[in-house]
Amino acid sequence: MIAAAGARTGRGQAHGKAILIGEHWVLTGCEAIALSLTAWWTRVDWSGDGPLHLLTEDGQPGDAKSLQMLEQAAAQLEVAAQGTARVTSNLPMHRGFGSSAAFAVAALRALAARQDRSLEGDALLQAARSVEAIAHGRSSGLDPAAAMSGGGAVLFAEGRRVGEVAIGAALSEARWVLCDVGRAPPTAEAVAIARAARAAMGTSQDAALQRATADAAQAAASALRDGDGAGLGAAMNAAGDALVPLGVVSPAMRRAIDALRAAGALGVKQSGAGLGGAVLALAPDPALAATLCAAVADCTAERWVLPVVEPTAATPLEAGP
Repeated sequence: MIAAAGARTGRGQAHGKAILIGEHWVLTGCEAIALSLTAWWTRVDWSGDGPLHLLTEDGQPGDAKSLQMLEQAAAQLEVAAQGTARVTSNLPMHRGFGSSAAFAVAALRALAARQDRSLEGDALLQAARSVEAIAHGRSSGLDPAAAMSGGGAVLFAEGRRVGEVAIGAALSEARWVLCDVGRAPPTAEAVAIARAARAAMGTSQDAALQRATADAAQAAASALRDGDGAGLGAAMNAAGDALVPLGVVSPAMRRAIDALRAAGALGVKQSGAGLGGAVLALAPDPALAATLCAAVADCTAERWVLPVVEPTAATPLEAGP
């Protein structure tokens, strides 16, 4: 075990995510796509010696599970779990936007920087999977892969990051509309329900749903590259329909999905494990995005509109103190 790096401070940052294609089926090795949302971020500053502490941005102690995640991060890097980690984040919590994965990646990057070590690529991904598993149980790796990305879309399969998906300029006017339908339960709960549903269905139905999801992932990747909004929306709808038999689309999510489709969204589906959290819709332009937000104002707590093609700008880590 290597001693902690004294008073040296390490800073790490990661982004939020939204799953575009592949919830639940990614655990079977199916292809999946996640969006790295750089507008939402988590930052960890780790310094000092002595007993391990976790502080939120308002100076309050972090929860016990997050502290365990820090301990696991230290174990992954084979260093002593010492010092104080301060976390700052603007990520909405318990909505399926990858707050646990972002914290895992940011903590690992902070601790690596504290040791003056490089930690990126597959080494970071596998370490982050281990840390995220403290929060959710088994980690597919999809959320950390998106959290550690610099924006855009990430293609993932068989437990590894296949690569980034370039997004065509023809989608520059398109917008993601993310809708909060209420706090989701722990991811492990939705995973257990989905697993039981798959066990109860016939092998032919299970295989057909996996194929439909894999086909949707491939179609979505092509549509993103080509800037094909209609094709992307169709892939989203197909992937969303493949989740319905798993029993994880809550009534609140169903109401929002139906309202968004009726209002003209190109594609709509849940984003995340389900039973609450987020619904993701695709609008061809800002005007339709505003219409979609209005259509679900009475059945969602909050709405966010984000560009499909993110502008090139400094992240808070690069720009901030």
